[in-house]
Amino acid sequence: MANGLVLVLVGLLVRQIDHWWFSPYRRLPGSGKDRPACNDIVSIKRLQRARANDYTPACVVIGHWLEIVGLWVVGGAADNLAVWMLIAILVSIEFRCLQEVSHYAVHRSLCRTRRIGDLLANMGFQFPLALRDLTQRRVVHVRRHHPNAIVPGVDPNLEDLADAGLAPGCTKGRFILGVLFPMTPRGVYRTGRDVWQVLTSSRQRKWVLLSAAVMAVGAYLLGGPLGLAFGFLIPRILIYPELSWISLLVEHRWFDRPPDRGNRVSIEAARCQRLYHERPVMEALAGHTLLPYGDLRHFVHSAYPMIRWNYLRAVERVIGHPQRLVPAIFFGPHSSLAYVYRSTVLGEAHDESRAQPHPL
Repeated sequence: MANGLVLVLVGLLVRQIDHWWFSPYRRLPGSGKDRPACNDIVSIKRLQRARANDYTPACVVIGHWLEIVGLWVVGGAADNLAVWMLIAILVSIEFRCLQEVSHYAVHRSLCRTRRIGDLLANMGFQFPLALRDLTQRRVVHVRRHHPNAIVPGVDPNLEDLADAGLAPGCTKGRFILGVLFPMTPRGVYRTGRDVWQVLTSSRQRKWVLLSAAVMAVGAYLLGGPLGLAFGFLIPRILIYPELSWISLLVEHRWFDRPPDRGNRVSIEAARCQRLYHERPVMEALAGHTLLPYGDLRHFVHSAYPMIRWNYLRAVERVIGHPQRLVPAIFFGPHSSLAYVYRSTVLGEAHDESRAQPHPL
Protein backbone atom coordinates (compact mmCIF):
# COMPACT_ATOMS: atom_id res chain seq x y z
CA MET A 1 0.00 0.00 0.00
CA ALA A 2 2.88 2.34 0.78
CA ASN A 3 4.15 2.00 -2.78
CA GLY A 4 0.78 3.08 -4.11
CA LEU A 5 0.68 6.13 -1.86
CA VAL A 6 4.19 7.04 -2.99
CA LEU A 7 3.08 6.85 -6.62
CA VAL A 8 0.12 9.12 -5.87
CA LEU A 9 2.45 11.63 -4.20
CA VAL A 10 4.96 11.45 -7.07
CA GLY A 11 2.17 12.03 -9.56
CA LEU A 12 1.00 15.07 -7.62
CA LEU A 13 4.54 16.48 -7.56
CA VAL A 14 5.13 15.79 -11.27
CA ARG A 15 2.03 17.79 -12.15
CA GLN A 16 3.42 20.79 -10.30
CA ILE A 17 6.20 21.16 -12.87
CA ASP A 18 3.75 22.44 -15.46
CA HIS A 19 1.83 24.52 -12.91
CA TRP A 20 5.07 26.16 -11.79
CA TRP A 21 6.26 26.82 -15.35
CA PHE A 22 3.04 28.55 -16.37
CA SER A 23 2.47 30.29 -13.06
CA PRO A 24 1.48 33.96 -13.48
CA TYR A 25 3.49 34.70 -10.34
CA ARG A 26 6.82 33.33 -11.60
CA ARG A 27 9.18 35.99 -12.89
CA LEU A 28 10.30 35.91 -16.49
CA PRO A 29 14.06 35.49 -17.12
CA GLY A 30 15.82 38.84 -17.22
CA SER A 31 12.98 40.68 -15.55
CA GLY A 32 14.73 41.15 -12.24
CA LYS A 33 12.40 41.06 -9.28
CA ASP A 34 9.37 42.20 -11.25
CA ARG A 35 6.56 39.72 -11.66
CA PRO A 36 4.80 39.50 -15.03
CA ALA A 37 2.05 42.04 -15.58
CA CYS A 38 -1.41 40.44 -15.69
CA ASN A 39 -3.47 43.59 -15.58
CA ASP A 40 -5.06 43.32 -19.01
CA ILE A 41 -5.90 40.68 -21.60
CA VAL A 42 -3.02 41.60 -23.90
CA SER A 43 -0.37 41.12 -21.19
CA ILE A 44 -1.95 37.82 -20.09
CA LYS A 45 -1.90 36.47 -23.65
CA ARG A 46 1.68 37.66 -24.06
CA LEU A 47 2.72 35.84 -20.90
CA GLN A 48 1.02 32.62 -22.02
CA ARG A 49 2.82 32.76 -25.37
CA ALA A 50 6.13 33.31 -23.61
CA ARG A 51 5.60 30.22 -21.43
CA ALA A 52 4.14 27.94 -24.13
CA ASN A 53 6.11 24.73 -24.74
CA ASP A 54 5.65 21.10 -25.78
CA TYR A 55 7.24 19.44 -22.72
CA THR A 56 5.78 20.48 -19.38
CA PRO A 57 2.15 19.69 -20.40
CA ALA A 58 3.14 16.03 -20.53
CA CYS A 59 3.89 16.29 -16.81
CA VAL A 60 0.22 17.00 -16.12
CA VAL A 61 -0.96 13.93 -18.04
CA ILE A 62 1.79 11.68 -16.67
CA GLY A 63 1.11 12.92 -13.15
CA HIS A 64 -2.56 12.02 -13.28
CA TRP A 65 -1.81 8.56 -14.64
CA LEU A 66 0.76 7.97 -11.90
CA GLU A 67 -1.96 8.84 -9.41
CA ILE A 68 -4.36 6.39 -11.07
CA VAL A 69 -1.79 3.59 -11.02
CA GLY A 70 -1.01 4.44 -7.41
CA LEU A 71 -4.69 4.12 -6.52
CA TRP A 72 -4.79 0.71 -8.22
CA VAL A 73 -1.80 -0.40 -6.14
CA VAL A 74 -3.43 0.84 -2.94
CA GLY A 75 -6.64 -1.01 -3.79
CA GLY A 76 -4.81 -4.20 -4.65
CA ALA A 77 -2.92 -4.12 -1.34
CA ALA A 78 -6.04 -3.39 0.70
CA ASP A 79 -8.20 -5.96 -1.14
CA ASN A 80 -11.29 -4.45 0.47
CA LEU A 81 -14.58 -3.64 -1.25
CA ALA A 82 -15.12 -0.40 0.69
CA VAL A 83 -11.64 0.81 -0.27
CA TRP A 84 -12.28 -0.03 -3.91
CA MET A 85 -15.55 1.89 -3.86
CA LEU A 86 -13.65 4.98 -2.67
CA ILE A 87 -10.98 4.36 -5.29
CA ALA A 88 -13.65 4.18 -8.00
CA ILE A 89 -14.70 7.72 -7.08
CA LEU A 90 -11.09 8.97 -6.95
CA VAL A 91 -10.23 7.38 -10.33
CA SER A 92 -13.34 9.00 -11.81
CA ILE A 93 -12.13 12.38 -10.53
CA GLU A 94 -8.78 11.69 -12.21
CA PHE A 95 -10.61 10.99 -15.47
CA ARG A 96 -12.53 14.23 -15.04
CA CYS A 97 -9.25 16.13 -14.56
CA LEU A 98 -7.77 14.54 -17.68
CA GLN A 99 -10.92 15.49 -19.59
CA GLU A 100 -10.38 19.14 -18.72
CA VAL A 101 -6.67 18.99 -19.54
CA SER A 102 -7.48 17.57 -22.97
CA HIS A 103 -10.15 20.27 -23.31
CA TYR A 104 -7.34 22.84 -23.52
CA ALA A 105 -5.76 20.77 -26.28
CA VAL A 106 -9.09 21.09 -28.12
CA HIS A 107 -8.59 24.86 -27.96
CA ARG A 108 -4.89 24.49 -28.89
CA SER A 109 -3.62 26.06 -25.67
CA LEU A 110 -2.24 22.96 -23.93
CA CYS A 111 1.02 22.87 -25.89
CA ARG A 112 2.92 25.22 -28.16
CA THR A 113 2.15 23.13 -31.25
CA ARG A 114 -1.23 21.69 -32.11
CA ARG A 115 0.19 18.34 -33.25
CA ILE A 116 1.85 17.64 -29.90
CA GLY A 117 -1.21 18.80 -27.98
CA ASP A 118 -3.50 16.55 -30.00
CA LEU A 119 -1.16 13.57 -29.57
CA LEU A 120 -0.90 14.13 -25.83
CA ALA A 121 -4.66 14.47 -25.42
CA ASN A 122 -5.45 11.46 -27.59
CA MET A 123 -2.94 9.09 -26.03
CA GLY A 124 -3.35 10.47 -22.51
CA PHE A 125 -7.14 10.57 -22.34
CA GLN A 126 -9.26 10.06 -25.45
CA PHE A 127 -7.93 6.66 -26.55
CA PRO A 128 -7.54 4.92 -23.14
CA LEU A 129 -11.17 5.76 -22.36
CA ALA A 130 -12.36 4.86 -25.89
CA LEU A 131 -13.51 8.39 -26.69
CA ARG A 132 -13.58 10.00 -30.13
CA ASP A 133 -10.32 11.58 -31.20
CA LEU A 134 -9.54 15.24 -30.67
CA THR A 135 -10.27 16.24 -34.26
CA GLN A 136 -13.87 15.06 -33.94
CA ARG A 137 -14.19 16.56 -30.47
CA ARG A 138 -12.92 19.90 -31.79
CA VAL A 139 -15.62 20.02 -34.46
CA VAL A 140 -18.42 19.47 -31.95
CA HIS A 141 -17.04 21.65 -29.17
CA VAL A 142 -15.25 24.52 -30.91
CA ARG A 143 -17.19 24.92 -34.15
CA ARG A 144 -20.67 23.97 -32.99
CA HIS A 145 -20.94 24.63 -29.25
CA HIS A 146 -18.83 27.70 -28.49
CA PRO A 147 -20.37 30.12 -31.03
CA ASN A 148 -23.88 28.83 -30.33
CA ALA A 149 -24.04 28.14 -26.60
CA ILE A 150 -27.66 27.81 -25.32
CA VAL A 151 -29.08 28.49 -28.81
CA PRO A 152 -31.93 25.98 -29.43
CA GLY A 153 -31.55 23.86 -32.53
CA VAL A 154 -27.87 24.73 -32.92
CA ASP A 155 -25.98 23.96 -29.70
CA PRO A 156 -25.13 20.22 -29.61
CA ASN A 157 -25.11 20.31 -25.79
CA LEU A 158 -28.76 21.33 -25.79
CA GLU A 159 -29.44 18.35 -28.05
CA ASP A 160 -27.79 16.10 -25.45
CA LEU A 161 -29.92 17.61 -22.67
CA ALA A 162 -33.10 17.10 -24.69
CA ASP A 163 -32.11 13.50 -25.42
CA ALA A 164 -31.78 12.98 -21.67
CA GLY A 165 -35.27 14.38 -21.11
CA LEU A 166 -34.18 17.77 -19.78
CA ALA A 167 -36.24 20.37 -21.59
CA PRO A 168 -38.97 22.86 -20.66
CA GLY A 169 -42.17 21.00 -19.85
CA CYS A 170 -40.56 17.87 -18.42
CA THR A 171 -41.99 16.24 -15.31
CA LYS A 172 -40.29 16.06 -11.92
CA GLY A 173 -39.51 12.39 -12.51
CA ARG A 174 -37.94 13.07 -15.89
CA PHE A 175 -35.94 15.90 -14.34
CA ILE A 176 -34.45 13.55 -11.72
CA LEU A 177 -33.70 10.93 -14.35
CA GLY A 178 -32.23 13.65 -16.56
CA VAL A 179 -29.84 14.85 -13.86
CA LEU A 180 -28.76 11.23 -13.26
CA PHE A 181 -28.91 10.33 -16.95
CA PRO A 182 -25.44 8.72 -17.38
CA MET A 183 -26.25 6.31 -14.52
CA THR A 184 -29.68 5.32 -15.84
CA PRO A 185 -30.16 2.31 -18.15
CA ARG A 186 -30.59 4.64 -21.16
CA GLY A 187 -27.48 6.56 -20.22
CA VAL A 188 -25.40 3.41 -19.74
CA TYR A 189 -26.64 2.15 -23.09
CA ARG A 190 -25.62 5.40 -24.78
CA THR A 191 -22.18 5.28 -23.15
CA GLY A 192 -21.72 1.69 -24.29
CA ARG A 193 -22.96 2.54 -27.77
CA ASP A 194 -20.50 5.44 -28.06
CA VAL A 195 -17.62 3.25 -26.86
CA TRP A 196 -18.56 0.56 -29.38
CA GLN A 197 -18.66 3.07 -32.21
CA VAL A 198 -15.21 4.36 -31.33
CA LEU A 199 -13.81 0.83 -31.01
CA THR A 200 -15.24 -0.30 -34.34
CA SER A 201 -15.33 2.72 -36.62
CA SER A 202 -12.70 5.17 -35.38
CA ARG A 203 -9.86 5.97 -37.78
CA GLN A 204 -7.44 5.24 -34.92
CA ARG A 205 -9.31 2.20 -33.60
CA LYS A 206 -6.10 0.17 -33.39
CA TRP A 207 -4.60 2.75 -31.03
CA VAL A 208 -7.87 2.98 -29.11
CA LEU A 209 -8.05 -0.79 -28.68
CA LEU A 210 -4.41 -0.98 -27.61
CA SER A 211 -4.69 1.93 -25.15
CA ALA A 212 -7.93 0.69 -23.59
CA ALA A 213 -6.57 -2.85 -23.37
CA VAL A 214 -3.40 -1.68 -21.64
CA MET A 215 -5.47 0.21 -19.10
CA ALA A 216 -7.82 -2.72 -18.44
CA VAL A 217 -4.95 -5.19 -18.12
CA GLY A 218 -3.04 -2.83 -15.83
CA ALA A 219 -6.05 -2.41 -13.55
CA TYR A 220 -6.52 -6.18 -13.43
CA LEU A 221 -2.86 -7.02 -12.78
CA LEU A 222 -2.55 -4.49 -9.97
CA GLY A 223 -5.97 -4.92 -8.41
CA GLY A 224 -7.41 -8.21 -9.60
CA PRO A 225 -11.08 -8.50 -10.60
CA LEU A 226 -12.03 -5.72 -8.17
CA GLY A 227 -9.34 -3.53 -9.72
CA LEU A 228 -10.73 -4.08 -13.21
CA ALA A 229 -14.29 -3.40 -12.04
CA PHE A 230 -13.77 -0.51 -9.61
CA GLY A 231 -10.51 0.82 -10.99
CA PHE A 232 -11.59 1.04 -14.62
CA LEU A 233 -15.02 -0.19 -15.75
CA ILE A 234 -17.28 1.43 -13.14
CA PRO A 235 -15.44 4.77 -13.26
CA ARG A 236 -15.49 4.75 -17.08
CA ILE A 237 -19.08 3.62 -17.57
CA LEU A 238 -20.90 5.12 -14.57
CA ILE A 239 -19.16 7.62 -12.32
CA TYR A 240 -16.96 9.65 -14.66
CA PRO A 241 -19.80 10.18 -17.19
CA GLU A 242 -22.00 11.44 -14.34
CA LEU A 243 -19.33 13.89 -13.14
CA SER A 244 -18.87 15.14 -16.68
CA TRP A 245 -22.65 15.44 -17.11
CA ILE A 246 -23.07 17.51 -13.94
CA SER A 247 -20.29 19.83 -15.08
CA LEU A 248 -22.15 20.32 -18.36
CA LEU A 249 -25.42 21.05 -16.53
CA VAL A 250 -23.95 23.84 -14.45
CA GLU A 251 -21.71 25.68 -16.91
CA HIS A 252 -24.43 27.58 -18.81
CA ARG A 253 -27.93 28.98 -18.33
CA TRP A 254 -29.29 26.40 -20.71
CA PHE A 255 -32.96 27.31 -20.98
CA ASP A 256 -32.78 31.08 -20.83
CA ARG A 257 -33.30 33.07 -23.99
CA PRO A 258 -29.87 33.60 -25.56
CA PRO A 259 -28.69 37.23 -25.77
CA ASP A 260 -28.80 38.84 -29.18
CA ARG A 261 -26.78 41.99 -28.59
CA GLY A 262 -23.57 43.21 -27.01
CA ASN A 263 -19.92 42.38 -27.47
CA ARG A 264 -18.46 38.91 -27.05
CA VAL A 265 -17.80 39.30 -23.33
CA SER A 266 -21.28 40.63 -22.58
CA ILE A 267 -22.91 37.83 -24.56
CA GLU A 268 -20.95 35.20 -22.62
CA ALA A 269 -21.74 37.01 -19.36
CA ALA A 270 -25.42 36.42 -20.10
CA ARG A 271 -24.92 32.79 -21.14
CA CYS A 272 -22.72 31.57 -18.27
CA GLN A 273 -22.78 31.11 -14.50
CA ARG A 274 -20.13 31.61 -11.82
CA LEU A 275 -20.31 28.82 -9.26
CA TYR A 276 -19.48 29.06 -5.54
CA HIS A 277 -19.01 32.82 -5.66
CA GLU A 278 -17.62 34.04 -2.29
CA ARG A 279 -17.50 30.47 -0.93
CA PRO A 280 -13.75 29.74 -1.03
CA VAL A 281 -13.85 26.36 0.71
CA MET A 282 -16.49 24.91 -1.62
CA GLU A 283 -14.80 26.59 -4.58
CA ALA A 284 -11.52 24.89 -3.72
CA LEU A 285 -13.23 21.51 -3.24
CA ALA A 286 -15.13 21.73 -6.54
CA GLY A 287 -12.05 23.09 -8.32
CA HIS A 288 -10.10 19.93 -7.49
CA THR A 289 -12.87 17.38 -8.08
CA LEU A 290 -15.99 18.10 -10.12
CA LEU A 291 -14.85 21.27 -11.89
CA PRO A 292 -11.05 21.07 -12.18
CA TYR A 293 -8.59 23.15 -14.18
CA GLY A 294 -10.56 26.35 -14.23
CA ASP A 295 -13.94 24.86 -15.12
CA LEU A 296 -15.43 26.92 -12.28
CA ARG A 297 -14.66 29.99 -14.39
CA HIS A 298 -16.56 28.91 -17.46
CA PHE A 299 -17.54 32.49 -18.28
CA VAL A 300 -13.89 33.48 -18.55
CA HIS A 301 -13.15 30.45 -20.70
CA SER A 302 -16.14 31.12 -22.96
CA ALA A 303 -15.10 34.75 -23.44
CA TYR A 304 -11.43 33.85 -24.11
CA PRO A 305 -11.29 30.15 -25.13
CA MET A 306 -7.57 30.23 -25.98
CA ILE A 307 -6.51 31.19 -22.45
CA ARG A 308 -4.97 28.37 -20.44
CA TRP A 309 -6.38 27.44 -17.02
CA ASN A 310 -3.35 28.99 -15.27
CA TYR A 311 -4.49 32.48 -16.24
CA LEU A 312 -8.28 32.28 -15.91
CA ARG A 313 -8.22 33.81 -12.44
CA ALA A 314 -6.19 36.74 -13.76
CA VAL A 315 -8.62 37.21 -16.66
CA GLU A 316 -11.54 37.09 -14.23
CA ARG A 317 -10.01 39.96 -12.29
CA VAL A 318 -9.96 41.95 -15.53
CA ILE A 319 -13.42 41.20 -16.96
CA GLY A 320 -15.36 40.47 -13.77
CA HIS A 321 -18.16 37.94 -13.29
CA PRO A 322 -21.11 36.83 -15.39
CA GLN A 323 -24.57 38.08 -14.60
CA ARG A 324 -25.60 35.02 -12.60
CA LEU A 325 -23.62 34.17 -9.46
CA VAL A 326 -24.54 30.77 -8.06
CA PRO A 327 -23.69 29.85 -4.44
CA ALA A 328 -24.11 26.08 -4.85
CA ILE A 329 -24.58 23.32 -7.41
CA PHE A 330 -26.93 20.85 -5.78
CA PHE A 331 -28.87 22.31 -2.86
CA GLY A 332 -30.77 25.49 -2.06
CA PRO A 333 -33.26 27.69 -3.92
CA HIS A 334 -30.46 29.51 -5.74
CA SER A 335 -28.38 26.46 -6.62
CA SER A 336 -27.55 25.69 -10.23
CA LEU A 337 -29.79 22.62 -10.35
CA ALA A 338 -32.64 24.63 -8.80
CA TYR A 339 -32.43 27.01 -11.76
CA VAL A 340 -32.54 24.07 -14.15
CA TYR A 341 -35.56 22.67 -12.27
CA ARG A 342 -37.45 25.94 -12.48
CA SER A 343 -36.59 26.34 -16.16
CA THR A 344 -37.70 22.83 -17.11
CA VAL A 345 -40.33 21.48 -14.70
CA LEU A 346 -41.87 24.83 -13.72
CA GLY A 347 -41.27 26.51 -17.06
CA GLU A 348 -40.04 29.75 -15.51
CA ALA A 349 -38.07 32.15 -17.72
CA HIS A 350 -35.13 34.10 -16.35
CA ASP A 351 -35.02 37.54 -17.84
CA GLU A 352 -31.67 38.63 -16.46
CA SER A 353 -30.12 37.32 -19.68
CA ARG A 354 -31.50 40.48 -21.23
CA ALA A 355 -29.44 42.68 -18.94
CA GLN A 356 -27.27 45.57 -20.13
CA PRO A 357 -24.10 44.70 -22.08
CA HIS A 358 -20.96 43.93 -20.14
CA PRO A 359 -18.59 46.93 -19.98
CA LEU A 360 -15.90 44.96 -21.79
